[in-house]
Amino acid sequence: MARRDTARTQTATQRPDVCQTCGGGRLPVIYGKPTPDAWDAAAAGVVVLAGRMKTDNFEHWACSSGHRWPVENEEEWYQAVRAALWGRPYCPKCAGPSVELVYPGDPNLDAHTYDLEHGYAVMANTDPAPGQPWADRVCQRCYHTWNA
Repeated sequence: MARRDTARTQTATQRPDVCQTCGGGRLPVIYGKPTPDAWDAAAAGVVVLAGRMKTDNFEHWACSSGHRWPVENEEEWYQAVRAALWGRPYCPKCAGPSVELVYPGDPNLDAHTYDLEHGYAVMANTDPAPGQPWADRVCQRCYHTWNA
């Protein structure tokens, strides 16, 4: 009598979370000039940096073997990127997770709305004093601020 195990016989092409060529796990692909958190995530092997140029049919997913494929659900890809970058770069003092530090006087404040609403950034109480540097990261563990 043959044993049926549908979970084991499911092929990689039927699963959206694996590479359709080799069955490897998928990683989000990031295009554009890498930020410090993107460099850190790439070094940890949780994202793939694809460079600054996008083609008309660019791929959003890749596996560790180098295969790439397009996105089916862009929101799912966006959340995967956010999850991979969250907390990076880590604090140089305590190695805790960091978030972006946004200032009330930032001329591009509207660009940070999503990050502020979803916990990827925090708003500083005030702008730095004149002549003082504007730190762009804050540690969520020790509250150390620095420029990434």
